[in-house]
This record gives sequence, C-alpha cells and structure tokens, in this order.
Amino acid sequence: MANSKTTTDFTATVEIDTAPGTDGYFTDELNIRNIKTGQAFFSVGGSGTMTAILQFKRGADADWVDYASTADNGRAALKGGGANVKWRAGVKSGGHTSGTKVIGFDW
Repeated sequence: MANSKTTTDFTATVEIDTAPGTDGYFTDELNIRNIKTGQAFFSVGGSGTMTAILQFKRGADADWVDYASTADNGRAALKGGGANVKWRAGVKSGGHTSGTKVIGFDW
C-alpha cells in the first residue's frame, strides 16, 4: 500500500504504512480558530512502530515547529489557538519503522 491523506468536514488524517520521503507525510493544515467549537482532538491509532509528530506554524514562521511527539496510541484535546496559527500531524522522514497508524485530527 501507500500512505494516504483524508480531509472531510470533521477530520484531517493520514494513514501511514510506508516510510515517508524526505519531507515526511502530514495532514492538511488545520486552523482551530476556524472550528465552531474552538477545539480539535489530536489522535494516533493503529499498530506498529513509528513516531507521530504534532507541529504548528504561525503566519511569520518559515518552517513548521515540533510541538509534541509520541509513539503511543492516544487522543488529546487542542483548544483555542491564535488567529494565524496552523497545525498539522504526521510522521517525519525516518519516523516509520513498521506497521500502520492513522494520525490526525477530528472535531
């Protein structure tokens, strides 16, 4: 199989089953402030060995900044956020060893 990305009205996820290329493999950008509830949930599920990364970027930032990383399955709330803060989740290059996981957001 190949890695895949899905974005709907209420989710933004990636399914990682192969090692990503040099740019990694990430969800589409998410601005929590644009969500009616003002919060989203970051989640990781599946089996295998890989490190999921949660990143943010402010309007003036040239690059994405790592906010958190985990090798475990789980779910955590992200609340609020600045008007020009974007989030994304996925796996960096070198972060996948084996298995398949779904990483991303729901709201």
